Amino acid sequence: MKYLSFLIFLLPFISSCINDPIEPYAHDPNEITLKWNASYDAEKMENAITGLNWALSHVGARQLANPTISNTYLTINLQQLQFPDYGHTAMYSLHKNLQGSEEYLRNSSFDLGKYITLLVGSSPHYYEITGTPIHLKDILSQYHLQPKKGFLNNSSISPNHRTLSFSSPNGLHQLFLSTEIDSVSKQVLEFETLEISENGQPIFAIFSADSIRLDYADPAISTSGKPAKCMWCHESKINPLFSKQSNYPGYLTAKQLEDTLIFFRSHHESKQTTLPNGVDFSQNEEHVQMELQYIMYQQPSAQRLASEWNMTIAEVEALLINQLKINNTEFMFLPEGYVRIEVNKFAPISEIRTSTFVREPSSIEVNYIK
Repeated sequence: MKYLSFLIFLLPFISSCINDPIEPYAHDPNEITLKWNASYDAEKMENAITGLNWALSHVGARQLANPTISNTYLTINLQQLQFPDYGHTAMYSLHKNLQGSEEYLRNSSFDLGKYITLLVGSSPHYYEITGTPIHLKDILSQYHLQPKKGFLNNSSISPNHRTLSFSSPNGLHQLFLSTEIDSVSKQVLEFETLEISENGQPIFAIFSADSIRLDYADPAISTSGKPAKCMWCHESKINPLFSKQSNYPGYLTAKQLEDTLIFFRSHHESKQTTLPNGVDFSQNEEHVQMELQYIMYQQPSAQRLASEWNMTIAEVEALLINQLKINNTEFMFLPEGYVRIEVNKFAPISEIRTSTFVREPSSIEVNYIK
């Protein structure tokens, strides 16, 4: 009888342990554990880590992550990455909020591809981590632009005209300012900036005609998209002219502009090679690994979702039997994938959202840096 009484005494405590929700527990935001979820059999974790390092570099890291690896989990240390103070503060805030999410509390990790998507695919995150100011004047005040500008009447990304101003390079300190101009009214429509950061990466930003920072370029003005699209196009370099331009009085001739950009590109590349740490800019094609990671997250295969959701592939395919599958036209070797924003509602736990698109204008732009 005494044993029965003892069990009755314990029942409320047993019930409490089973039904209590997961309570937040202390994490150090200087460290975060990421989980690599493979999308296909031949995918390699080392390529995913390369992609992670390029993403971290694009937002200002001066050192490689060099993660601690356990099976498919890797832990990175924020202090080791040597961000500038403003970048470290923003990353610390981001980590703190990710670690408070249901998916991190339940899994003790965060999806690596999703993490990269949040770093470069959220314009608010990108701007906060790279220290890009809200007002264009705060960038311009740090540079002295040369009096002579270039003029582009045949842009490869816009039906409008644009002028291109630039400062002289001072080590890795340089600014390029593109001004989008209506070809008929001559009205200023938008601004775009490219700054060279101290870790060798170009930093991109878009500003309205009123010089206020924008999350993406107006599609009616250009196809520039978001900063992540600038990264994809520039490939960590200063781009040359892609199309033939006309000469305009008061501006550099097309040939002078072309030669100037080639000189700046060469100077930038030579400075990148002198950097002792960080990504290897001589292996520039490695940036593709970053893009593959956010693409495979946004267009997840059944294999990837099975790993994320702790299911079998057959279970995932049965659950998503009525969901559209798509092929990636940029990387044809990738397996068929689902549309992330459509299948997330089937996830077994509540997941924090990412921006709708990484490169293109998004109806949703998330910001978890507070």
